[in-house]
Amino acid sequence: MQLHGLFQDLRQNDDSASIYLQKANALFDKLAAAGRPISLAEFNLYVFRGLHSEFKDLITSLSTKDAPITYTNLHSSLLTYEFLHKASLQPSVTAPLLPTPTQQPAAFFVQHQSGKRGHFRGSWRPNNRNNFYHGNGPAHSYTSGQQYNPHGNRFSSGSSSRPTGSFGQQGNHFSGYTRNIKYQLCYEYGYTAQQCSQLATHHMQANANLAFNTASSTTPVTWFPDTGANHHVTPDLVSMTSSEPYLGNDHLHVGDGKGLVISNIAHSKIRSPNRMFTLSNILHVPTIKKPLLSVQKFYLENNVFFEFHSSLFYVKDLMTKEVLLSGQSRDGLYVLSESSATSLPQAFSSTCLSTSADVWHRRLGHPSPRILHLLVKNKKVSCTSTQFNFHCPACSLGKSSRLTLKTTGHQTRAPLDLIFSDVWGPSPMLSSDGFRYFVIFVDAHTKFIWFYPLTAKSDVFAIFHQFQALVERQFSLKIKYVQTDWGGEYRKLNTYFKTIGIHHHVICPHTHEQNGMVERCHRHIVETGLTLLGQCHAPLKYWSYAFESSVYLINRMPTPVLNNKTPFECLLKSTPDYVFLRTFGCLCFPFLHPYNAHKLDFRSTPCVFLGCSTSHVSYQCLDLSSK
Repeated sequence: MQLHGLFQDLRQNDDSASIYLQKANALFDKLAAAGRPISLAEFNLYVFRGLHSEFKDLITSLSTKDAPITYTNLHSSLLTYEFLHKASLQPSVTAPLLPTPTQQPAAFFVQHQSGKRGHFRGSWRPNNRNNFYHGNGPAHSYTSGQQYNPHGNRFSSGSSSRPTGSFGQQGNHFSGYTRNIKYQLCYEYGYTAQQCSQLATHHMQANANLAFNTASSTTPVTWFPDTGANHHVTPDLVSMTSSEPYLGNDHLHVGDGKGLVISNIAHSKIRSPNRMFTLSNILHVPTIKKPLLSVQKFYLENNVFFEFHSSLFYVKDLMTKEVLLSGQSRDGLYVLSESSATSLPQAFSSTCLSTSADVWHRRLGHPSPRILHLLVKNKKVSCTSTQFNFHCPACSLGKSSRLTLKTTGHQTRAPLDLIFSDVWGPSPMLSSDGFRYFVIFVDAHTKFIWFYPLTAKSDVFAIFHQFQALVERQFSLKIKYVQTDWGGEYRKLNTYFKTIGIHHHVICPHTHEQNGMVERCHRHIVETGLTLLGQCHAPLKYWSYAFESSVYLINRMPTPVLNNKTPFECLLKSTPDYVFLRTFGCLCFPFLHPYNAHKLDFRSTPCVFLGCSTSHVSYQCLDLSSK
């Protein structure tokens, strides 16, 4: 609670922004070490509350951000704002941070230096049982006793043999904190960096950018992206920008289960012309052969995603999808090097340079691989690869089409093994006998069709019971499978099928092709029925009779699917009688003598033939004079 009170009462007073932020970070570290850590949002709040009122514009701008601000970004923002508003802020530390011969406002810089654990270079966060310090530290300040040497941008000692600075000033208000700090150059305790005698002789590279500059002498590392690694791993410590010894007992476990010794925890960056990528908490394992880049950790640290292809990969911004880095595949491994990062913008800024096939694919508006191959073949565009079978997510979104359905491979051995069913309708015209729908049942083995007109779709449940009783009694067989869509008329039947042991096959939504057999039967019935109505110029309201006659005739027509046999013959094992047939819509004179009311009535009357009856061994005739 005492530490919390100190943090709440912390004020900048006459301190520079860098020293004030270090004090705040020291309390943040102590709270974490005491088992009472505070969140990053609380840290921001306490820092904002203690800053000078001159920072109110910056505080207002930073407070509007959605996520809490990291120590590194907060430190950079404060130093930049302090530099740009130097004249108005006028802190008590009058010595310029980077002295020049003309005493112009100095630029901030940070010299990253590899050192031992405990060197204060920025914020720290607990990692397992050990505290790893990382990040960028505060800018050192020097008095006017130091002189600037323009040759080589080095610093040399002037009239003052030991430089003094803001650490320990103002009544030694920060000296209690520096007793436990080991300095980075001489590794001694008890004083700050600016009080070290070796500082004047140590060569440090100046940088005039308002940013945290990493050591420019580091050697670019060739990384191998690995989706199975949960940490970045490197055998080369020299190429890292900063590091500290690892004092824990953990090991890096590889594929064979062997544990490799971790020597240091390092930090590095990957530079590109448009962005700097952070690699934090890199495990230095001297016995490993290749540097591994954890894809998942790189994604979390830099808000990007990887897109892998057969011969190359891209690193893209998560929000804008802009290509930030790219790499090639070498000997089956994806390789990311800093040279590929720096050369990336040139490949995208000039259309005359040779680029990869997928880049040309996007430039040309996503043409098909055949068109792109034709352009490359005719030397219209210069392409670095000849592989055009890459996957394009944008084409999947904009040009997606249904794949060709494969044959279902239904193997039926006997009639009624599999029944297809579907409902047709509603008809735009009510039939003369009051029907608006019809349902058919098709036997997959014999292709025989049963036709039932309906007044409503809800009649399907009762009609199926009639159909089941008919066929199971007539052929002494049981229906085993029924395939339908998932229309409302069949959902009630689904429960009934479960109770009697019939397997109900349901096609996928909006995929009527899977029920192709019954859909083709619908088309055949409707086309034949309309043809019959057209030949006799009958009104369309007699469509139910025409469709029923169509089914009667289709069942008696040979089909190549059945080796030129008829469905009637395959199901009933007998040859259909074609002599019994008459032309639909023709004039006929049925024998009506038994129905005469008196002896002077005509023995017949002119009628229209409407097909053969399925319930009688007779014809259906329409008396035009009757109503």
